[in-house]
Amino acid sequence: VEAKFASKEDALRSLARSAVRERMVRYRRRIQRLERKHGADFAEFTRRIEGNATPQQEDDWLAWRSAIEMLDEWKTVYQNLDA
Repeated sequence: VEAKFASKEDALRSLARSAVRERMVRYRRRIQRLERKHGADFAEFTRRIEGNATPQQEDDWLAWRSAIEMLDEWKTVYQNLDA
């Protein structure tokens, strides 16, 4: 059987990249759902609710901010896998 990867390290790096891509997709989808729900991007939504947010809007804002932060972190991890 012909090996698909040149080394174990290459195989592990490929698996890691795949897992990280899946997480990035998850957070992108979460962000897109919130953009559709509120008809705005995060910055616009933040401006819209500033000073008069409902508890549900605050929950969405926190989830949205968290998703953006996690996506950024996973992008960094993905870039570092290629380093």
